[in-house]
Amino acid sequence: MTDTSSQTKQPRRLIYVDASKVEEEGFRIALYDKVSHATHIVHFSHLSNNTKAEMYALFYAFFYIQKYGFTRCHILGDNQSAVQSQTVQEMASLYGVGVSWIPREANEVADKVSRLSPTVKEEERNLLMMFIDLFGRLSPFQANEQSQKIEALTKEVEALQEKLAKAKEKINNQTKQLSVLQKKGVK
Repeated sequence: MTDTSSQTKQPRRLIYVDASKVEEEGFRIALYDKVSHATHIVHFSHLSNNTKAEMYALFYAFFYIQKYGFTRCHILGDNQSAVQSQTVQEMASLYGVGVSWIPREANEVADKVSRLSPTVKEEERNLLMMFIDLFGRLSPFQANEQSQKIEALTKEVEALQEKLAKAKEKINNQTKQLSVLQKKGVK
């Protein structure tokens, strides 16, 4: 029988993430693992804005946690929009990971790391891209979002069809009125 009171509780692993624009070269995302003091930097040339880059940094943290099988993890990022996005919150729930916003000043290490040269090999970067792509395609939120868009478009098409039917009815009525007037000899 194991005495659980004598076992030390595993510390919570804090993972800081950040993204930085690199002139005309795109964005670099950084991850800093406070427990192991590990830093990871990935470069993405195709990202167009900071919030998306910050979301990629959060996705990389989920990928990193899953890759190494870590438990009791909490991800900290300084972009409130990215941290609070439904997709990120959904991933946090799915993987049992906490995610919180922190002020930029509290994210100093990840911010500095994000300005360094990339350390992640292309193979891992490609795996990360596949992870992000698959999650986006399989996400119930994404499916629900697509369903809502289809429903909205369907309603819009129905409204246009109703408007077209009314326009046709109006044209038919005007055509009948013109026929009646022509028969009466009114020009």
